[in-house]
Amino acid sequence: MHNLCAVVDKLPAPKPIANVMDVDMEVYKQMVQPPVRESGHEGIAYVTLPLSASALSTTESAQEKAAISLVIAKEAALGHVFADTLRFPLANTVFQTGSPTTMIYSIWERGRESNSLTLKTKQHVTHHGIEIDQGISALSVPLVPLSIPRQVIAGMGNILRQVVGPDNKPVPASQELEGIVPRYFKARGEPSQATSVWALVMNEETLSGVKKKLDLLLEVSPKTGDDASAAGNVQWETLWRRNPPSWSALVPEALASGARLHRVLSGGGGWGKKAGLLSLDPVAVTEDPISSDDFDSSDGLSDISSALQQVVNEGEYIQFFISPSISTPADIYDENDAILSNKLDNSLNLWGWEFGTIPSTLDSLPIRTRQEDAVKSNSISVFRHSFGALAEGGIVINRKLKRNAEDSFRTIRSSTVDVPFSRFSVLNVNKPKKKKEVRGFKRIYVKEV
Repeated sequence: MHNLCAVVDKLPAPKPIANVMDVDMEVYKQMVQPPVRESGHEGIAYVTLPLSASALSTTESAQEKAAISLVIAKEAALGHVFADTLRFPLANTVFQTGSPTTMIYSIWERGRESNSLTLKTKQHVTHHGIEIDQGISALSVPLVPLSIPRQVIAGMGNILRQVVGPDNKPVPASQELEGIVPRYFKARGEPSQATSVWALVMNEETLSGVKKKLDLLLEVSPKTGDDASAAGNVQWETLWRRNPPSWSALVPEALASGARLHRVLSGGGGWGKKAGLLSLDPVAVTEDPISSDDFDSSDGLSDISSALQQVVNEGEYIQFFISPSISTPADIYDENDAILSNKLDNSLNLWGWEFGTIPSTLDSLPIRTRQEDAVKSNSISVFRHSFGALAEGGIVINRKLKRNAEDSFRTIRSSTVDVPFSRFSVLNVNKPKKKKEVRGFKRIYVKEV
């Protein structure tokens, strides 16, 4: 028996499927209804899988953060094999165990004359790969657009210098964003404050789909000659002040079409050559440091500078987004209590695999929380037929390509999703099976605190 134990930040409560007969609608609902009021739960989640679903572990790597790599889909087309993977970061356990992360891979052997297990090997690892059940997946990213896509004129590395402005003339990259953010807070009746902004980078092929989604959000009609680029302040401010916010499938569908999401690190202001520049979170192009029959191991990066690619190429388009404030921490805990009170124990139709992001507890919550003030409960909620984890760091989604049987998988598309309350889910509609067909089970135990 092979066993993998890892420490993650929190666990999700599974979401039931309302109508198993209309899968497309359930996927769409999952994309536009992000779990923005669920901060996660404490507990234990476990799943049993055949050994063939496991890739070999790797030990310390100076260039990569410890993570579990999940192979979430495989498909063949024109003799090529595509595989989508999700790299999920582990929790920081340096103050609990003395190690930055904790993941242990062990092998146990059952005795011939007894049912007891004997430990054969045990090692601390930083990466492990798992192939999960193939199925229909959905990604939700709770972002609201701040601008229309603008074509990039000049940039280098992760620094953006110029874009095409509203009058089709070159303008500093940060010029429009500097004016939009104060307007956004004013429209919502909130004081101006430090906030995080994300940039969606796309090519011309993805642009048309993004424009259609944006027209729907702004309630403009291209058939009458109006479009998002011509929408006035009223449409934008109406969109920004909506409560709850108008989530859409714009960002997830753009990512599926090849777009990339980057957090805006800094920019605006300045003078001279630095005036108007924007700095985006760079992307390091690497292979998942796992190996198996399907995924070849990587030797790592000898020089991190060689892995940094051009974040935005000239001629591509960039659009800015923001994550609206949803509620206070107390409201979130009230919602968590409601989630735990739902009786999902006997539900077979759930989003069976769920992985997502949550805000950093150090950055977003006050020193004293309801969890500390309330009397701790010993009650346990059990969620069967589901497995997942939540992270305070970003999830990396890769698409890999294998051109032929002799070739190895190589990353052709990569994007980091670090927006709080994002969720990647895989549909799990269970049907009655004979006992001999059941290969394993998955379950989450969540303790109410």
